[in-house]
Amino acid sequence: MRGQRMRDGLRQAWANHRHLVALAVLLFVGNQALEWAILQGLGASHAQLCRHDCGWYTSVMDHGYQRTPSGHARRDAANWAFFPAFPWVAKGVGLALNLPAATAAVVTSKAFLLLAVFAFMKLGALYLPRLPALALGAVVAFSPYALYGNVGYTESMFLFVSCVFFILLKQERHLAAGLVGGVLSAVRVVGLFAFVSYLVTMVRDVRQRRPVAWDARLFGALLIPLGLACFMLHLHSVMGDALAFSHVQVAWGRSVGNPLRVLFLGALGGGFSQYLVVTVLLALGAVGFCWRRNMPELAAFTLFGIGLPLFAGLLSMPRFVFWQAPVLLLLAHLVSTGRVWLVALPLCTLGQVVMYMGWFSGKTWTF
Repeated sequence: MRGQRMRDGLRQAWANHRHLVALAVLLFVGNQALEWAILQGLGASHAQLCRHDCGWYTSVMDHGYQRTPSGHARRDAANWAFFPAFPWVAKGVGLALNLPAATAAVVTSKAFLLLAVFAFMKLGALYLPRLPALALGAVVAFSPYALYGNVGYTESMFLFVSCVFFILLKQERHLAAGLVGGVLSAVRVVGLFAFVSYLVTMVRDVRQRRPVAWDARLFGALLIPLGLACFMLHLHSVMGDALAFSHVQVAWGRSVGNPLRVLFLGALGGGFSQYLVVTVLLALGAVGFCWRRNMPELAAFTLFGIGLPLFAGLLSMPRFVFWQAPVLLLLAHLVSTGRVWLVALPLCTLGQVVMYMGWFSGKTWTF
């Protein structure tokens, strides 16, 4: 009887989502076709995609976390800065498919890109049902920064897991949301801010005098920091510093500064620094967009999710901004307005070409 109910549930889920699944696959295939064409034009291959930070993830896959720093010319860098969820999943994929670490990392990031396209379209259907699914999926699959979903980085996993978290939160499945939030906090440090979003929904329900199942809600909230806590405990057991993921950032020239000063100096800097400031302003625009549309949990996630990395500087900001679901919701809204897509599509295609060129030529703005 239970097996029959499960089969019926799966059939119903497929019936409800088959069109989104088909569209997600179509957009993903389009992304892969564009990547193939770019690689052919650059004389590169898929085997060369895993480079830069992908090498750090593969070091976690092959050897675990280091006891002492050994990277960079000054031998002051270590893989402690790279959170465990993605490399551990990629290691499982490598073992299952008998793939070397670099290939497994790339395959895993691509698989998460496909899942992220689907999950983001589902998220958009719940929060902003008037947005067309094609626009939602396209801003993920054809963004210039879709590069990071193809090269063994954690960004595509972060978007997928964060979308699942907010879908469950919207559906008021609080224990499941807390469990997924725990995974999210082990994907990237900013995943911890799912806790803030979770609390925002609790406060909203109390203010609206909605019935609150406090036992389930509180237990779900406590699950969210567990991913980060487990990582910290592991680092402490390996090399004696639970905050090594933060302390090792100095090896990449990052130190804690005033975010307002960072923005001010960026605005006064050259063209690329000013572009990075614009990406921050775009994220702040997404915060306002979500707030005005009564989505405070999404607004809070992006506000804190870009605020924390801003303390360390602007250089990696696009990787934080353009893989934030609220920012992508704003972009999907803009793209679906009138004929904006006629301009956006060729610009995004050109942007992907530029990103891949920078990636293979070692430009620091792609790392």
